Amino acid sequence: MTKFMTHPVLSLLNRADWAERLCIQEGMNGERATLSYAQLKQRMEQVCEFLLDTDARVIALMADNSADWVAVDLACQLLEKVCIPIPPFFSDAQIQHCLNSAGADLLLADVAGAFEEGARELAQTTFSKLRAFRLTNAAVELPEGTQKITFTSGSTGAPKGVCLSLENQWKVAASLAEHVGLEACHHLAILPLSTLLENIAGIYSPLLTGGKIVLLSEQERGLAGSSGMNLPVFLNALTQIKANSLILFPQIVNLLVSATQQGWKLPESYAFLAVGGAKVSADLLANARDCGLPVYQGYGLSECASVVALSNANTPLDSVGQVLPHLDVRMKEGEIVVAGNTFLGYLNQPESWYPEAVYTGDLGELKGHLLKVSGRRSHLLISSFGRNISPEWVESELCAQPLFTHCVVGGNDQPYLHALLSAPEQFSDQNIQAHLDRVNATLPDYARVKVWLRVPVSDWQGLYTANGRPRRKQIAEHFEQPLLALYQDSIPSTKPTLKTSLLSISVENTMTFYEKLQQQTEAGRNYLLSAPIINRALKGEISLEDYVAFLSQAYHHVKHTVPLLMATGAKIPESKEWLRNAVAEYIEEELGHQEWILNDIQYCGFDKEQVRASLPNASTELMVAYAYDMVNRIHPLGFFGMVHVLEGTSVNIAELAADKIQEKLGLGNKAFTYLHSHGKLDQDHIKFFENIMNQISDPEEQSLIIHSANRFYQLYGNIFRELDTASREQLKLAA
Repeated sequence: MTKFMTHPVLSLLNRADWAERLCIQEGMNGERATLSYAQLKQRMEQVCEFLLDTDARVIALMADNSADWVAVDLACQLLEKVCIPIPPFFSDAQIQHCLNSAGADLLLADVAGAFEEGARELAQTTFSKLRAFRLTNAAVELPEGTQKITFTSGSTGAPKGVCLSLENQWKVAASLAEHVGLEACHHLAILPLSTLLENIAGIYSPLLTGGKIVLLSEQERGLAGSSGMNLPVFLNALTQIKANSLILFPQIVNLLVSATQQGWKLPESYAFLAVGGAKVSADLLANARDCGLPVYQGYGLSECASVVALSNANTPLDSVGQVLPHLDVRMKEGEIVVAGNTFLGYLNQPESWYPEAVYTGDLGELKGHLLKVSGRRSHLLISSFGRNISPEWVESELCAQPLFTHCVVGGNDQPYLHALLSAPEQFSDQNIQAHLDRVNATLPDYARVKVWLRVPVSDWQGLYTANGRPRRKQIAEHFEQPLLALYQDSIPSTKPTLKTSLLSISVENTMTFYEKLQQQTEAGRNYLLSAPIINRALKGEISLEDYVAFLSQAYHHVKHTVPLLMATGAKIPESKEWLRNAVAEYIEEELGHQEWILNDIQYCGFDKEQVRASLPNASTELMVAYAYDMVNRIHPLGFFGMVHVLEGTSVNIAELAADKIQEKLGLGNKAFTYLHSHGKLDQDHIKFFENIMNQISDPEEQSLIIHSANRFYQLYGNIFRELDTASREQLKLAA
């Protein structure tokens, strides 16, 4: 075991003055695990014993962020085993490809999957809850010195394996620790640890500073898979943890800017928010800095063990920063070429092994050690007028303001550029065109976007890589027909052209109505979830009066749920008998829930009969009145807009908020029967509701439900906003 002494981090774990220092916190408050530096060493030794017993050569690791993930990763290094971190959002086919192509003979996982077929599960690991599977893959030849194989999504369905040495990884970690300059860095790991950037910059670098790493589950950090996001939960994690550093993708920076502009505030503890994965415009960085967000752009790639250059407070905003000191970067015909810490080669491609330099395929400019990146050589567009255009450049300009959720620019061999765009419903087509006009005015003629299509968010599934880069070839193929029609129907002109008639040409027709309902009510949902009292509840910063004020208004609208359902059922025509039956099931489920709320109020020490006799707040009364008016005057199906809002809100925040409030107030379970029951009940209801919505095929009825849902999001959001004022006065009488 003398080889242990050569490991870069072992000397840190052996430091007597660091032995009791907190190293890893797992969970919002360390409820799942807290490890000191000495305890992390012990955990690693346990993993080493297990791995030696299995005699495994190549260990695949597929699990959510945890202390055990870190222990396995480091133990593989200590034993000179090959480790393969597998992103949990890979498809079963991609996972199988990773395991087979690398010759993995052991898999440690916290999830079930197709890999279990033909695999032999070993006795439970002694060091964690990770399940161990013995695999029967044939051994493969690897470049000498390979310690880690990181799989990039690449441009096809088969991920590409990048082989890295131990030295590759720790050189980057040491340079980053020196560049960022945070002693005892407190890092919040937001991205999956299977992401190489988070693996190296989020684990190794903080360890080198004697820092602390906070690891949260997907649910706690509000990020799921490669792109799923629950913004209120994510913001709550940042607010509650109060770390020093984060690693983000540009899309997340956009959301943080928007949240800050709406009143959310990043804790002052954060000193370094690193952003990478795609080109970031100088304007977006400037907006972030204006909002008080310490965002610093970086640049890297897996073939260089992640980070190549990173900016700081003195770096110009149009640069990705200073080249890290362990690297040698030069330009060749405009392309960025990196030497000094190159990867060992691609898995199963011997012709690529032991390169002297990495030709990145990225175009840029180098002045001294300051690096600028302008785009990808392989993505370079050549217009029919012979102009070379980097789509990333135009996209970064379009995305400088947080308007688009997705933006991909194209136009190869065409006279002018097009854009495929997605934006929240609150932004109309006219808003989008006005934004394009403003950006086009700052661009040269050949780089202006003159035609565009608005694309449903669901259409982007599978068209972005794990780190947020568009798969341009697949996107061009996916949207080939609507793009052809777009150019055929447009008239060449120097004036930007809006083709609203072509918006329906996209694959929107393949969306279910429930998916369409989710997409077209996103802005309303964000309005509701951004209410100050909801954010305080998710942070556990809520008083007993706040909680009972919420319950009181909940009583005043929940007591109308069954009467409204009855009125809806009575108005539904005979042709929709199936929907009448569904309403009957809802009525059976909802009976008596208002009494649960009153009992919760009683257990909080307030007079429930006083609340029963009280009047609702104006916003609550208005929402109930709108619901009755919708059912009785406009159309009974409009009531399902209210169902969508109330049940969707319960699923998003009820359970999480209840736990936070209960922990803060120290109340028993009997004071939370309504919130706890609805968090669980409504998860089943959502599936039931989704099935109902997908049977609504009439376009006018669909439009009505979407309109109604947006109105109810606004009305329900106003109820939460009014809780801070009127309800407290009423509670003085009931206490």
